[in-house]
Amino acid sequence: MRSRGASISSAVALSSCRDALTRLPTIFLFTCAFMIVEKESWPMSIAVSAGLVVFYRFVFDELLALPWLDSLLGDLSPALKETLPGI
Repeated sequence: MRSRGASISSAVALSSCRDALTRLPTIFLFTCAFMIVEKESWPMSIAVSAGLVVFYRFVFDELLALPWLDSLLGDLSPALKETLPGI
C-alpha cells in the first residue's frame, strides 16, 4: 500500500502536468509511468497508454465533441497548438 505522501504528490503532479500539457499527453505519461512503477514491461505500458489515449480521444472528441482546454504549453507555442490536437 502506498503512503499518503506518495498519493498526494502524485495527485499534485497529475494536476500540474494536466495544466501544462492538457489531458491526452497527461493520460499517456501517467498511465505509462504507473505501469512501469508497478513492474510492467515497457512495450506493454506504451501499448496500454496509447490505447487509452486513442479511446479517450474518440469518446470525448468525436462522440461527445467536448472542447479541449487551453494549456500552458499551447499558449507558449501557438504553432504547436495548431499542429497537435489537445495541446
